[in-house]
Amino acid sequence: MGTVLTELGIVVVERDPFVAEDISASLLHHFPFARCRVFRDLEQARPVLSPQGAPLLAVLSWPQAGPGLAPREDLVALLGPAAILIDASPDDLPTGPTTWQILAKPFAQEMLITAATAALAGVTI
Repeated sequence: MGTVLTELGIVVVERDPFVAEDISASLLHHFPFARCRVFRDLEQARPVLSPQGAPLLAVLSWPQAGPGLAPREDLVALLGPAAILIDASPDDLPTGPTTWQILAKPFAQEMLITAATAALAGVTI
């Protein structure tokens, strides 16, 4: 039997405000106990991206937040074990023990929830 999350911080990094709102609304509907913050880029989100404290799920739009802004090792330290990379390739995933997930746009709400659940499966509370 898995651990039941009672507190969860969600950070969404997405430039398109409509996509960001859809992502956050879908996740908050599924995880009603969560707190969600939305940022346009990784640099804005960096101060709140800490794997310390409450479990954290990070959802990043990869072309905007990934390769040019931070090396993979930096992202692993910044995001912790639970992340969803949107429009990333398998080569962008870090090596080692993470449960990071990849989603390609367009994706359905069910796909987002499945990826979030899989990413959070690796989080210890």
